[in-house]
Amino acid sequence: MTDHDAPADQTAPPPGSGPPDHPGSASHGAQMFGPINFGQLLGRSFVLLTQNPVPLLAVAAPISLVLLISVSLLAEAVPFSGAPDPFLLILNRHQNTTVSGLGLVLVTTLATFVIALLAQVITQGFALFNLRAALLGERARSATLWRLLGGAWARLFGLGLISLGIGAAYVVVVGGLTGLATLLLSTVSIGSAGLYIIVPIAILLVIGSLVPLSWLVTQISLAASAVVFEGATVRAALRRSWQLVTGRFWRVLGAQALVSLSFAAATWVFFMVLLFTLLAFTDPSASASAFAMTLIFTLPTNFLAVGATLTAANAVGLLYVDARLRTDWLGITLNGYAAARIGGTPPARLADPFVTPPAPPSHSVPQTPPAAGPPPGSPPPPTPAPPAPPAGV
Repeated sequence: MTDHDAPADQTAPPPGSGPPDHPGSASHGAQMFGPINFGQLLGRSFVLLTQNPVPLLAVAAPISLVLLISVSLLAEAVPFSGAPDPFLLILNRHQNTTVSGLGLVLVTTLATFVIALLAQVITQGFALFNLRAALLGERARSATLWRLLGGAWARLFGLGLISLGIGAAYVVVVGGLTGLATLLLSTVSIGSAGLYIIVPIAILLVIGSLVPLSWLVTQISLAASAVVFEGATVRAALRRSWQLVTGRFWRVLGAQALVSLSFAAATWVFFMVLLFTLLAFTDPSASASAFAMTLIFTLPTNFLAVGATLTAANAVGLLYVDARLRTDWLGITLNGYAAARIGGTPPARLADPFVTPPAPPSHSVPQTPPAAGPPPGSPPPPTPAPPAPPAGV
């Protein structure tokens, strides 16, 4: 039995009941799993946070808070007086700028990205393993999630580095083209009329460059789910994601964008309400009030950011499950697993429905027993004698 087979709760559901609230489940009958429509996908992404809040409250939020503290400490470690903005340092506009100081800023920035990526990997892994357990009718405990994540975090971190590299390459290319265009504009006199033509074209080119970036990121967005659900390697997970997204690009992109925009809107509304409330009852010029405002802003914003990450991970996991339900045998194995659990079979005796295909159906033709008669090779039966003629003839 693999780590994926080890459930958080070994207690089988009582006969006649199904796994609780399966995403995509229409009822607790024989057919519990089927394709997930758009509304179910979005609703379940949020509901999964309330069904098992342990990953959010006890694990993911503290980890994100530790990340925030670490980033703050790294920022304070830069030995410059005043406000050492990294961009100002790079442009050599700070009076205390040195080569060693600039190197420290770059190292600090890189360390911040690595810590942020690690926190995102842990949060995403917790959400996906929690979803996996929910699909099997189990409620995952924190210790179980940590154990499962321990065997997959390196692959998830590798996928995160690939995504980070794609984003960095995009920034470098767009930044280089922008810098080249700025240099050309500064050396060539084109007049104000030329600016009205060139600037909109440059903006359209930058926006247009987002199209291939969005396409590539969406194509590999289900790779983390393949790692969690199938135990795939990084290369196999990327290949699997590409296969599942092909033909469903707009569905995958639209669901992820809608979840992200929903949380972004909620965060913005909360932020503005909190800002006006604090400005009405505190004095921002006082150092104690400024510290309190920073703390009050930081904690809820951090909590909402973790919630957004978990919800987005749930949506990605459900998109992966839906794609497999529509294309391969996952619906058969999940329904068979659920039926066996309802019948009282312990999980340890069941195959992993996410990686073990169903047994092939038997194609043997039933043998019809031969009709009763003499055995082959026996002499033919004697011919009966003709009937006797009637008397008096």
